[in-house]
Amino acid sequence: MSFAHPAWLWGVAAAAAAGALLAAASLRSRRLVRSLDPSFRGSGAFRSAILPAAVAALLSLAASRPRWGYRIEPAPGPESDVTIVLDTSGSMLVRDIQPDRFTRARIFVRQLLHRLPASTRVSLIRVEGSGEVVVPPTLDRQSLENSLDQISPRGAAAAGSDLAAGVAAARELLSGRRTRARRVVLVSDLESLEGSVESEARACRDTGVILDVILSGTAAGGPVPAAGGGFLKDGSGRAVLSRARPDIGRQAARIASGSFVDLGTAVGPPRFAPLPGPSAKTGGRVRVPADRTIWPLALAMIVWLGWMWPLRAGRPA
Repeated sequence: MSFAHPAWLWGVAAAAAAGALLAAASLRSRRLVRSLDPSFRGSGAFRSAILPAAVAALLSLAASRPRWGYRIEPAPGPESDVTIVLDTSGSMLVRDIQPDRFTRARIFVRQLLHRLPASTRVSLIRVEGSGEVVVPPTLDRQSLENSLDQISPRGAAAAGSDLAAGVAAARELLSGRRTRARRVVLVSDLESLEGSVESEARACRDTGVILDVILSGTAAGGPVPAAGGGFLKDGSGRAVLSRARPDIGRQAARIASGSFVDLGTAVGPPRFAPLPGPSAKTGGRVRVPADRTIWPLALAMIVWLGWMWPLRAGRPA
């Protein structure tokens, strides 16, 4: 048997000592009262001292997280960093996929956060013009989801954005992380008015960073919603159309050894290519100590119920 937090075992010893002192005091006070009133019965040391001390001891034992025996688990994957670059330009409001490009992109990112190993550090960058770090690398998935819920397209007048700047910001964020695997996940319609996503894909390849491209939108496209309602108009009064660029996405992902996923046609959560390198070997299984915290916790609950259960119906406490 071993304990994850052995310091809590002092609580077991303290509870035992306190129970012994309370039991002695209870017996002494009971003898004193019975010398004055022989008919007095009281609740006894067991109920007034031993049971509460046992509850405290069992709770302390549970807090120490006892472990015995083993269970078989999958071997942990490699330590890695993932930076998600989320396009929040006005074109992401287009409804050529339901309910709209940005909502589908956000659903994908949330699914991805749930699928990544707990040991993976994840950061989030929004790109609308240039890349803006929303969440630096962290293991806190809840913080990431909270930040993700607060992000929305700002409805910029331009239908596209500088996606290359977002990927460059992600590479810079990853450059200082000494991990065994790094990847950038670009989630966008790939309608970029500035920079070259393909050039940034080459930069990723040259620095050992995988670039996955997730396309949210269709090549047929649709009109771009305006901030005040209706749709954006060009100089001649016609609605501005935004068309997704799957060709750019496929090429960028191919250059940087990543995966390309079209959210408009994907069925189920997409599966990325495995992380490269000898440290990325997975599929093995390891023995880990089995946590048995539930047993002292359950026993403490049973003892507590016995302590609180009335001795006899109608009998005063």
